[in-house]
Amino acid sequence: MNMDEQALVLQIQAGDEEAFAKIVHIYTDKIVNYLYQVTGDYQKAVDLSQETFLLVVFKADKYRPIAPFSSWVYAIASNLARTELKKR
Repeated sequence: MNMDEQALVLQIQAGDEEAFAKIVHIYTDKIVNYLYQVTGDYQKAVDLSQETFLLVVFKADKYRPIAPFSSWVYAIASNLARTELKKR
C-alpha cells in the first residue's frame, strides 16, 4: 500500500468521510469492472461495489496493514460476488 492510501485508511478508521470518498474515487471503477467480470451483470456489479464500500467503511477498524489495502478491498468484493453467485 502506498503511504497515501495508508493515511486514508487511518483517516477512515477515525471517521473521516472525505478520506472515504477518496478511497471510493480511487477504487470504484476497478471494483465495478472486477465484479462485472465475475458476475457478468453490470447492474449487479454496481450494486455489489456499493456494498463493498459500505463494508469498507463499517469494517475499517478491522483492516490491518499486513497486506495491501487493495487486496482487502478485492477480498470483500470477491466474498460478496461469491455469495451472489451462490444465490443464483
